[in-house]
Amino acid sequence: MIRDWALFAGILNAYGLMNLLVAVLCSAAFLHVCIRSRFLFLRPSLLLAGMMNILFQWPLAAFSGYYLNWLPHPLHLSLVVHAPVLAALSFAALGPTASLHAAWARLPGAMFSSLSVRSSMSILGALGAIGLAMTAIYLAHIPYECTGLYALTQDLANIATFREISLKGLSDTLSRYSVSLLASAVVPLFCMMCAINARGALRRRAWGLVAFSVALFVVALPFALLTGAKGSLVNLTLQVALLFIWQAQLPFSLRALVSATLLPLIPALTLMMAIGAAEPRPAAESQAQLQHCRADIVTVKGFDPVLSVASRDMPGLPPSGTPDLPVSNIFASNARAMAARVLEAPLMAGGWYVHHEQTQGPVGIAGVQRLARLTGIEPTNISASVARIYSPVYFGHEILPSATVNVGFTFNYYAYFGLLGVLVCIGFMLLLDASILLYRYFSDFLLAPYLATVTLALLRLLQADFTVVVISHGLGLSVLLLLAAQWCLDRFAPKSSSQS
Repeated sequence: MIRDWALFAGILNAYGLMNLLVAVLCSAAFLHVCIRSRFLFLRPSLLLAGMMNILFQWPLAAFSGYYLNWLPHPLHLSLVVHAPVLAALSFAALGPTASLHAAWARLPGAMFSSLSVRSSMSILGALGAIGLAMTAIYLAHIPYECTGLYALTQDLANIATFREISLKGLSDTLSRYSVSLLASAVVPLFCMMCAINARGALRRRAWGLVAFSVALFVVALPFALLTGAKGSLVNLTLQVALLFIWQAQLPFSLRALVSATLLPLIPALTLMMAIGAAEPRPAAESQAQLQHCRADIVTVKGFDPVLSVASRDMPGLPPSGTPDLPVSNIFASNARAMAARVLEAPLMAGGWYVHHEQTQGPVGIAGVQRLARLTGIEPTNISASVARIYSPVYFGHEILPSATVNVGFTFNYYAYFGLLGVLVCIGFMLLLDASILLYRYFSDFLLAPYLATVTLALLRLLQADFTVVVISHGLGLSVLLLLAAQWCLDRFAPKSSSQS
């Protein structure tokens, strides 16, 4: 499949040159915005389009020859990739900018605004209480010794299996949403507040408060890793980095680029190296623990019985752990894998969805599972269907029955509705810009956390459906919590403490 196709092979044709030209022109437009009008990135649709330019448009230009030969209708893929980006650039050029200018001018003030210790501790206390309640709900259904966090500390070689048990084995809706929203909304907000408090205390040379805020930050991290998902740690670190980047008005510099791209990857790379270098746990102990967790599938309410199949050792799966490799090889291997996942996988998986629609037809409303249930239609899990068809071919071995392939919302809606899905995506991008209305509501203190939250949600839209990002990935809850925090500050905190 795409891994066997040479970079820029087959580009010297009308289709390849067209994709390359559109990618170059869009990149030039975004570069102009970066140099002359960075405030326009306060428009979420434009910021999302910039991400799509890097992760979708350029990979399509690089692998145009492959898609031209593989897809029945390759021009459809070009429309799915290019049309939303071109639409967002048009919105930015023609839309009003007064509210964007006002919000942009307030961002530097956020670097110097601060809350009283009492107000900031109240926010942290409320977020901490919510997080502990969510953790308790989750652990009531998944014993700690069956979680991904347990595997990270006790059995790194079997982390993949424990992840399946600790997340995809949940059939209880409340516990599933609790652990998902804990990692995607509550813990990131808690850590951003800790980072803001630490920065303010550092400026005031309140060393005790600096140490306390850093300690709270570190203590919160394991709560984002209950399922063992490395991506949660990357997203959390990235969200904190985005907080300070927004406060500095998106500095167009190498330092900002490193902060936004490389620093968040360090925790995940470190974790991946540890997994690769980990000595396997004694087989008897490991199997006994897994059998214990499988037994709980039957006896503990909340486990999905189908996991008893997914948890078995499957023939053909590569062994976990590479204890005989030197650390440098492990680092290089994981770095290449991460680069491929970031730069190659999003479009490749999206191409699978496009091929699925063109060979088997659109799935319609059944693909939007929440809407399908409301309308009485039997839902279709398109991500699982695509995984069963394409993943074994690409990886060359069997996959877990619970495996799914997640892609950006543009590919999802094409798989649901065909070319009509492109118009749906453009409509959703316009809807994202409605978040601009909240800029004037938030004080300087909370404006940057809100922007960091929205920015990370935009990144998640490149990996998930729109409704999934809003509901399951925490955008909706994060905004509600920030709105509640702002309401409390306006009502109970002195005006000078909540505004710069």
